Amino acid sequence: MLRIESASSRRRPSGWSVLATRAFELPPAIPRAILAFGTRPPFAREIPRSHRSSHPFMKRKRIDPTAPDATPARAAHPLWFVGRFLLGLAVGQVAIAWFPAIEAWAIRSTLGSLRGVAWGMRLAGLQGGVDGTSFHLGPNGVEIVGECTPLMPTLVMAAAMTAYPAPRRAQLAGIAAGAAVLWAFNLLRIGSLVAILAWRPRSFDFVHMYLWQTITLLVVLVIFVIWTRLQRSRGAEP
Repeated sequence: MLRIESASSRRRPSGWSVLATRAFELPPAIPRAILAFGTRPPFAREIPRSHRSSHPFMKRKRIDPTAPDATPARAAHPLWFVGRFLLGLAVGQVAIAWFPAIEAWAIRSTLGSLRGVAWGMRLAGLQGGVDGTSFHLGPNGVEIVGECTPLMPTLVMAAAMTAYPAPRRAQLAGIAAGAAVLWAFNLLRIGSLVAILAWRPRSFDFVHMYLWQTITLLVVLVIFVIWTRLQRSRGAEP
């Protein structure tokens, strides 16, 4: 039995649909579905602005300035640190040159501390003492001048700590603690020089001009490195 269909009841595919079907040998419903969806694939469709912030592919990674990776040492440029260090060192040297009272105070304070060292030496049976501006052990002694004080090493350390990007309170605490360490170190240096002058006078110039100068710079460097590591560890704490 034959079935007769009228022209109105038959749905003909569109021209594009027929061409795509003939070219790719696909059913007519597939090109129609593509036309109904759009010319772009699903992943190429534009995401509405209201949904961009919540979309997983549109989220931007925000950098937290308080995170452990964002430490002040990494945030500062090395040239910025060097420039501030040299500026602080120059300002300190100019202040010492223009105000001689600063160096005079350092000399008086060093002699006052050496009186305590001499008292300890006398308790140990050694003939140590302070006469005027000189510190002696028996007949041998050294004169205390501005270079014999920890003024310049403390200035170098303070210039480095103020140039380093850290909170002002941490800088002041580091300078105070480092100055105390350098002060005690300088007393040890002077005491050893007097002992060398008494027992090995030929080695005095070498130890005074080269050995202790190098050790002093190393001590300043070690203090600064320890202080910077403390700042980084505090910045890394949650």
